[in-house]
Amino acid sequence: MILFIRDIPETVNHKNLCDFVSKGLQHVWGKPLFNKGKIERCDVLRVKDLDSNHIEYHGLAFIDNDKTAKALMKQLNRSKLNGKKVDVRKFRVRTPDTDSRRSYTSSQNLAFIDRRRKDRRRPNLLLETLYRPQPANLLTR
Repeated sequence: MILFIRDIPETVNHKNLCDFVSKGLQHVWGKPLFNKGKIERCDVLRVKDLDSNHIEYHGLAFIDNDKTAKALMKQLNRSKLNGKKVDVRKFRVRTPDTDSRRSYTSSQNLAFIDRRRKDRRRPNLLLETLYRPQPANLLTR
């Protein structure tokens, strides 16, 4: 499962994010011996809105066990990362093709579909992964 850590401070780097998630992971199961999941990797993303030049920073934490990820999500949500409270949610890939409103076909549901004529997603975003660690087997070559 991928955890989405929303609106992290701009000063957070990959190491800070991994430390934040791993500390939460230790508190989920109490002792490291009972740790039922592990962090596969953490990514720091920079999102720039090209229309307004607004920049946001977000984090992604890849956890190998869904049960652990759900417990970790509850543990870390609204906790502080570098002095700022962050929201932690399950990451969802959203595209126009996965819009649940497309599945409505009856005429009584057309009013619900037409209620939101404008797509609320921001169309002009530039996404950058600031740091993505290399897998260990690539570093040894």
